Amino acid sequence: MASQAVLHFVLTFGWLVLTGDFAFQNIALGYIVGGAILSFYAFRRNERLYIWRILASVKLMLVLLWEQVKSSIEVAWHVLSPELKISPAIIGLPLRVTSDAEITVVANLLTLTPGGVSIHVSEDRSTLYMHVINVEDPDTPPASLIATKERFENLVMEVTRP
Repeated sequence: MASQAVLHFVLTFGWLVLTGDFAFQNIALGYIVGGAILSFYAFRRNERLYIWRILASVKLMLVLLWEQVKSSIEVAWHVLSPELKISPAIIGLPLRVTSDAEITVVANLLTLTPGGVSIHVSEDRSTLYMHVINVEDPDTPPASLIATKERFENLVMEVTRP
C-alpha cells in the first residue's frame, strides 16, 4: 500500500515537472493521470488500489462512532432505569480474523464500544473472551454484539488484507 502511495506521488510530481505548470488544475489533472496509470499497474498485478484501503479505514471509523453512540445509549438506559436489571457475564466470541494485529484491533474496537471489555484471547486465537454488562443467557452471546463484532471483523479485513 505504501509503495502505491509513493508511486502515485511520483507520477503526479512527474506530470507537474513535464508540463511545467504548478497550478491547482494541473496538479488535479496530474493526480488523475497518475491514478489512472496506477490503477492499470494495480490491475495488472491483481492488487487492490491503496485508495480503497483508505476509504475502508474511513468507513471503519464512521462505523465505530455509530456503534459507540448506540452502545452508549443502551448502557445509559440500563444505568438510569429505576430498576437496575443487568446480568454481567463473561462470554466467548468466535473470531474470523487470524493475525495478531487484526485480533488486537477487533478486540480494542469492541472494548471502545460501551458495555463490554475484551479480557482474553484463546491460545489458538479462535475465541475472544469479553466481560459484557448485560447478557440474558451466558451460553449465548447477544445478537447485537455478534453483529457488531462481525461488522468490525469485515471492515478490519477490508483494511488489512490485500
